[in-house]
Amino acid sequence: MIVGCDALSSPTQSQTSYRSHTVQKGETVFSIAKKYNTTGKAIYALNPDARNGIQENGVLVIPAADIINSQSGAVRFVTHKVKRKETLFSISQQYNVSVEDIKRHNKQLYSKQLKKGEKLQIPIAVNNSGTETTTTTETTNSATSDTGKHVVKPKETKFGIARMYGISMAELAELNPNLGENLQIGTTLIVPSEKVTTEASVDTDRFSFYEVLPKEGFYRLKVKLGLTEEQIVAL
Repeated sequence: MIVGCDALSSPTQSQTSYRSHTVQKGETVFSIAKKYNTTGKAIYALNPDARNGIQENGVLVIPAADIINSQSGAVRFVTHKVKRKETLFSISQQYNVSVEDIKRHNKQLYSKQLKKGEKLQIPIAVNNSGTETTTTTETTNSATSDTGKHVVKPKETKFGIARMYGISMAELAELNPNLGENLQIGTTLIVPSEKVTTEASVDTDRFSFYEVLPKEGFYRLKVKLGLTEEQIVAL
């Protein structure tokens, strides 16, 4: 993405400064918005091409005014004991930090699922005056206003709904921890407020369904379907 110099160097016009973000593997606009404590809508406004999808190593313009910059002050940690039905997403909302920030300071979460009773170290940014910066009304509203509701329609799938809102299947599960394996028509889901595409049903002319057999691993699936492990996970 090519961004004009004026867009990055004229904060006085809107009283907002900007910074750039290089997209990492597996990131979505929704996860990036949470990381910088902004909204998907704000990112799309600055990067309209992102509605067509973002690619690894692509560059996005982020409104820096919404960033909690830990380098501008100290960072302290609080210990959080995981309760029943809590998810990384719900915990991140409680402390107004990103899921990635929690994982960064609790490395086991990169390879293991969250467990009831587990103790996590949550980073809390503190500004130079000693005041915590994670509980302001502005940032809280920014986080909560980026989600909405979606009522499942006939022929819609989890994959299609996730694609519609520009998030991964894992993020859809984080937003809806009680979501079962089978998606029921009429179910109300928590989703990002901004749609990327208007179609959530799967095009049966381009896709077909395959039921994974018991004990069937990625190797056998790759041989049968002619897809890589990354392609299978993405679907």
